[in-house]
Amino acid sequence: MFLLSFFNFLITVEFINNDWQPIIAHLIASVALVFLICFFVRRPIQNWLKRRQKFLAIKQDDLDASISIAQKNEKKTAHVLNETKKTIEELLKEAKQRATFEKQQILKSAAFEKENILDGANNRAQQIENATLLEAKKTIVDNTIALTSKLLQKSITAKDHQKMINDFVKKLDE
Repeated sequence: MFLLSFFNFLITVEFINNDWQPIIAHLIASVALVFLICFFVRRPIQNWLKRRQKFLAIKQDDLDASISIAQKNEKKTAHVLNETKKTIEELLKEAKQRATFEKQQILKSAAFEKENILDGANNRAQQIENATLLEAKKTIVDNTIALTSKLLQKSITAKDHQKMINDFVKKLDE
């Protein structure tokens, strides 16, 4: 724009002087200047822009390929994650079942041991009771025999008889 204004100014000045040669020289110089600018500046810039577009297109293709690979990997990862979650859930379910089974086995075993201990304790208590009764019977029989033998050995009065019975009862209490 600036260049056109400058040329209009020159043309106006030269037209006033009625001299066409400088105007033609300016026009030729302007055309040469535009040609030189196009050849030395515009073409290298256009070539550089084309190379840059090709480079960016290659990078865009690489980026698209990377995105595609990333999306495939994301799908694979999501699938593996889902499979892992399913496996974990199955393992937890199996562990819970195993724990429940072992708990039941332990409870059954504890109940069986409890019954055995109670049976053993009841048997031992019965044995002690039987032994105590046998001992008491033996003591009673021994004391009765001793009392009877004393009665037979001497003639006893009612007073002596009462004293012997009281002694016998005292021995039983001991």
